Amino acid sequence: MIEGHDLRIERGRKVLLRDVSCQVRPGEILAVMGPNGAGKSTLLKCLTGSLAPSAGHVSIDGQDQRAVSARDLAQRRAVLSQSRELAFPFPVADVVMMGRHPHSPGAITPADRDIAQAVMQRTGVWDLRHEDYTVLSGGEKQRVQLARTLTQIWPEAHKAHAPRKGHSYIFLDEPTAALDLKFQQMIFTLAHELKAAGLGIMMILHEPYHARQHADQVLLLKAGQRYAMGTPDAVLGDDVLCDLFDLTVPLSLNGPMA
Repeated sequence: MIEGHDLRIERGRKVLLRDVSCQVRPGEILAVMGPNGAGKSTLLKCLTGSLAPSAGHVSIDGQDQRAVSARDLAQRRAVLSQSRELAFPFPVADVVMMGRHPHSPGAITPADRDIAQAVMQRTGVWDLRHEDYTVLSGGEKQRVQLARTLTQIWPEAHKAHAPRKGHSYIFLDEPTAALDLKFQQMIFTLAHELKAAGLGIMMILHEPYHARQHADQVLLLKAGQRYAMGTPDAVLGDDVLCDLFDLTVPLSLNGPMA
């Protein structure tokens, strides 16, 4: 389990995250929701080790994350962030293969290539493998970055390439952004497959019906604070969502299936 303990982030006089605790459990999907500026991405960065909290700490499988080496951490958790730009015109296949570098820092192995190929085919970017990443559409870049992220912690890799060190985790920051309905459905199908394989998954989502359909636990943030946490049925009621998002008309939770 990856657990955040009383996490606090301060930037000057501004508190971005205020004493937030949460858990990303193996074999579960945690959805994080809240209005813009609520601290969702900040929390993700804290839990993944890219942002040190001003107070509190993060543990991974019972070990203080600060004591885990960068390489070991990269082998155990992968992150799909909102940023998808690259400065150099790498072929898509090379971008995806970056996900294997924590496991094969010297030279890419045939097993690494097999893993990358399987993931590219699974995410629908195999036909783009020779394309220049920088000229792709936003949705195509999103899928390529998803493939890179999955390649880093793909469950089959532990069978064919190396034994798993503890549990594996994947963090997805707005994974359905820029994707059409077909590929949104693919994202959630993959999430459930990873969950079934024992991975812990955190997803930042904007649509309540996605959280209701796919999450085991939902964490609601507002103004950098934990507003509520529980099962979708427990925390995604109309009154809660109207207050959380300052709505005058209740949301429909029966949105398009994905």
